[in-house]
Amino acid sequence: MLPLGRTRCYLIDHALLVDTGWAGTMPLLHQALSPAGMTPSDISCLIVTHFHPDHMGLAPALTDLGCTFLVPDIQLSHLHDADRIFATERRRHGFHPIGDQAVCSFPLEDARRILSSYGIAGEILATPGHSEDSVTLLLDSGDAFVGDLPRSKLLGLYGDPAMDASWETLLSHGARCVHFAHEEDEWL
Repeated sequence: MLPLGRTRCYLIDHALLVDTGWAGTMPLLHQALSPAGMTPSDISCLIVTHFHPDHMGLAPALTDLGCTFLVPDIQLSHLHDADRIFATERRRHGFHPIGDQAVCSFPLEDARRILSSYGIAGEILATPGHSEDSVTLLLDSGDAFVGDLPRSKLLGLYGDPAMDASWETLLSHGARCVHFAHEEDEWL
C-alpha cells in the first residue's frame, strides 16, 4: 500500500500500480517507492479504479515516464472526466490531459491476458456503484482493489442495485480481502 495524500494506492508485484492519487503528488510517490529501491519510472503499468481526480491524477506524468496505462474498454469514454477539474489548477499541480496514444485500451474480457503479460495473475471486473466507470482488480489470491466501492456492511444504507450487483460479482469471483482507497481493508 502506498499512501499518496488521502488516497491509498497499491503496487502489485513491483509492476502494476492501482490508482495514483492527485496530480502534483509525484514527490509522495517517490517517497513511497524509495524503501523498495524503486522510482516512479520503474512502474510498468497502471490501472485506475475510476476516473476521479484523486485516483488518476498522476496518470499523465507516469505515462510520460514510460508506464503503460491499461484502460478497459468500459472506462474509455471516461478517460478525460477529470481534465476540467485539473484545468483550473494546472499550474499548481502540473497536470496535463493524458494523450490518447498513451493508453492501452482492451476489451474487459481480455483483462486476464493483458495482466498476465505483466506477470499479474488476476482479472479486472466491472464494479459500478460509486461511479459508472468503476472497476476492480481482483487477483487470483482473492485480493480485490476496489477504489471507492462502499464497504459491504454499508450497502443497506445506499439501496443501490448497482452496488449490490458489484458486491455479488466480487464474491462470486472469489474476493477474500478488499482493499479500499480511503479505508482500512475488509476481510470477507
